[in-house]
Amino acid sequence: MTESPRGQPFEPDLGNSSDREAYCDRVPSLELRFFFANFWRFLVILNINGEDRETKLSQNLEELVQELEINAPHFAVALNYQVIPKSLYDSTALKEGDKIEIVHAVGGGT
Repeated sequence: MTESPRGQPFEPDLGNSSDREAYCDRVPSLELRFFFANFWRFLVILNINGEDRETKLSQNLEELVQELEINAPHFAVALNYQVIPKSLYDSTALKEGDKIEIVHAVGGGT
């Protein structure tokens, strides 16, 4: 923990890339720097169905579906308001702040 310009304790927001980089720069050991840099590289905050969520493993839509354990046979994913075909999930990269909507088809009627 460092001090802010006014002398107050400052806890870095590790979800913020500039705070994360500044924090990694203060780590004394080169091995620890490498660990932190690689560890945070895979933490991404996404907005999923209107809720901010931190994902740990997902670098593309296919990995996100697996991480969220979506097993429904019929579902659709929209990335930043664009529906993505399932054939493109593995090549559709995710980045910080992406807005994702996941909908499941529900049958029924009278």
